[in-house]
Amino acid sequence: MTEPVKLGIVGLGRWAKVLTRAGQKSNKFKIVAGYSRSEEKRQEFQDEFGIPSQPDMQTLLSDPEMKGVILTVPNEHHLPVADEVAKAGKYVYTEKPIANTLQNGLAMEALQ
Repeated sequence: MTEPVKLGIVGLGRWAKVLTRAGQKSNKFKIVAGYSRSEEKRQEFQDEFGIPSQPDMQTLLSDPEMKGVILTVPNEHHLPVADEVAKAGKYVYTEKPIANTLQNGLAMEALQ
């Protein structure tokens, strides 16, 4: 059996908790770190799931084992966060809507 893909998660609100609970039942992927601008949410996430939360995006993205990042931030923030994730050489996962405008959605599609 192959090892689960290691992922980070950005935005640690309600939807991040739903996806993290689901992920804990999966043998395909494993959420290994989280990040939120809110220190309170970072601590809550860490306490609830036993998954480390990082103090900033750079620390989250510096993990060479992490292959991608799930975005659970508001969709108007998807493009700038996805850009940062892509520039770090990580895959980006987000749900619909992909962005708040067609232009931003197309820009996200073009990220490398």
